[in-house]
Amino acid sequence: MHLKKEKSGFPAPPFKASGSALLPCLLVALLFIFLLPCAGRAATATTTATLGGTIVTGANTESSINNGNETIIITLNGNTWVSDVASNAARRDLLFDSMVAASEPEQWAKVIAALKSKSASDPSSVISPANDNTVTITLPQVSGYNISADQKVTVNIPPSLLEDSGSPVSTPPSFTIKTDPQATITGSITKATEADIVHGGKTIVIALTNEKWAPDIATTTSKREQLFDCLTTTDQPAEWAKVIAALKYAPDPGKVISLSSDNSTVTITLPPVNGYNISSPQTITLNIAPSLLQSKNALATPAPSFVIAPATTTAVYDLKLNGISTSQISEK
Repeated sequence: MHLKKEKSGFPAPPFKASGSALLPCLLVALLFIFLLPCAGRAATATTTATLGGTIVTGANTESSINNGNETIIITLNGNTWVSDVASNAARRDLLFDSMVAASEPEQWAKVIAALKSKSASDPSSVISPANDNTVTITLPQVSGYNISADQKVTVNIPPSLLEDSGSPVSTPPSFTIKTDPQATITGSITKATEADIVHGGKTIVIALTNEKWAPDIATTTSKREQLFDCLTTTDQPAEWAKVIAALKYAPDPGKVISLSSDNSTVTITLPPVNGYNISSPQTITLNIAPSLLQSKNALATPAPSFVIAPATTTAVYDLKLNGISTSQISEK
């Protein structure tokens, strides 16, 4: 009897896969690999918002806000507004309150108050939906809106105003309102006395906001002297006229006036003024002629000013027992 001899080594595999059998499995695996990232991206889609209207494309100045009719168009991408965002008073006010100023909030609060007041009686005049993605806010007239510097306003849209509240706006949009062109006065003149004017050396620094000086204001005699004449007073004007004369007839104009490289600031350095003598505080007001500005437009009011203090005189009387009195006069 002959026994069949088995081969030594590892047992044979239960089946032998062919290339054609592996192909469907490979295709399924590749499809899964490509589709998985797409599913992840769809699940994490975010909402964005963009701004349009005259608040972006128009002059958008302090004056235009006061005048009203500026439009703020808010468009959602990847989401829609709740259906009653314009018709529901609470939702309207929530949207208005979502516009937050980074500076001088008490001034922007006047705009929001005007929006709420107007929308309470006539909602469609201040807010209207163009479609499911876009609403337009029209600002009413505002009384007393007055900013000292450009004001940035950010629109922080609450998720509760979105149809898909689980997908909030990723980056809040913003706009900037420009302060009306204006001038400010700084420098050592703001604490000047009569004696300081006599001695000379005090500076009048005139800085413009959202405006520029004529580039030759310091070098063209007629423009330079016109600027000096813009500094006026109704308090003892004959005494201030001595200061203006000293400025105009200074031997070297470059020592009494200079213009910054960006044409935004003029610095006037007063020369000594012999005989300047005032008996009471003297207010000097600067009313800049539009012809001295690049835009040729008048600046916002009120005009800036400064006050020069007079020398103070004190009298101390000493009454003696013999009836003779003496007085001591001193100036400070």
